[in-house]
Amino acid sequence: MRDTKEPATARALLERILASGTVEDEHGNVLPLRYSNVSVEEGRSIAACIERHGFERTLEVGCAYGISALYICEAISRRPNPHHVMIDPLESTKWRNIGIRNLRDAGFAFWELLEQPSALALPSLVQRNVKVQFALIDGWHTFDQTLLDFFYVDKLLEDGGIVAIDDVAMPAINRVVRYALNYPTYRVVEAVNAGAARESPPAHRALGLLMRGLAHLVPSGARELYFTDSCLRPSKEAALRCDMIFLQKSGPDARPWDWYKAF
Repeated sequence: MRDTKEPATARALLERILASGTVEDEHGNVLPLRYSNVSVEEGRSIAACIERHGFERTLEVGCAYGISALYICEAISRRPNPHHVMIDPLESTKWRNIGIRNLRDAGFAFWELLEQPSALALPSLVQRNVKVQFALIDGWHTFDQTLLDFFYVDKLLEDGGIVAIDDVAMPAINRVVRYALNYPTYRVVEAVNAGAARESPPAHRALGLLMRGLAHLVPSGARELYFTDSCLRPSKEAALRCDMIFLQKSGPDARPWDWYKAF
C-alpha cells in the first residue's frame, strides 16, 4: 500500500504512478492505468502552457485517475488564486475516487469536482458566470459530445485563453477540431506528438489525391458544396496529425446568425 504518512509532491506522485503504470484506491487495490490518462508528453505540455501564460483558473472535462489534474494543479499552485474545476460523472463509481485521492495526497485543496455529465455541468458553470483561462477536453469521445463540450468551453473561456483537446487522431475528435478551426477566433498554438497519426493505406492516399484533383476542376466558390474539408485539406496540411492540440481564443464570437463553413 502507498505510504500516506507525509503528503507527496505532485511531481513525485506523478513519477511514482507513471513509473509503475498503476494507481491505488483507498483500500489499497492496485489498478492499471491503461488508457485512462494523458501521456507524459501531453501532461508536460499542459503544465508548460499554463505556466508560460500565467493561468490560474482552469477546467477539465474528464478526470478519471487524476493524472491530468495533477499536472494542471501543480502548474497553477504557484499562482495567487488557483482554482481548478473537474467534470466527471463516474469519479466515485468507475474511477473509485482515485483522482480525488491523488489530488489530496499531493496537498491540493483548490479544486472542485462536478460529478455530472458535462452536458449538464458545463451549462451550470455558464449560468454561474464562471470564467476560465485554460480548459482540457478529454471526456466522452463521440463527435456530438466533444462538440458540445467545445461549444460550452468556448463560452467559459476568456479571450486569450487556451483549450487543449486530446485524442485528435480519433476520427470523431479530428472532425470537431476541424470545425473549431473554422471559428475566426481560434488558432493552433501547439500540437503534441505532431505527425503521430498513422499514415492512411496507399489506396486511401491515392483516392484522396484523385478527389483533390477533381475538386480543383470545380469553381472555388462551389467546392465546399461537393467536397468536405477533410478531402480538400488532409490532416497533415491542416495541422491535425497529432495526439493533442492547443487552440487559443483571440476574442469574442462575432459570427453572424447564418455563419457556416464546411468541415
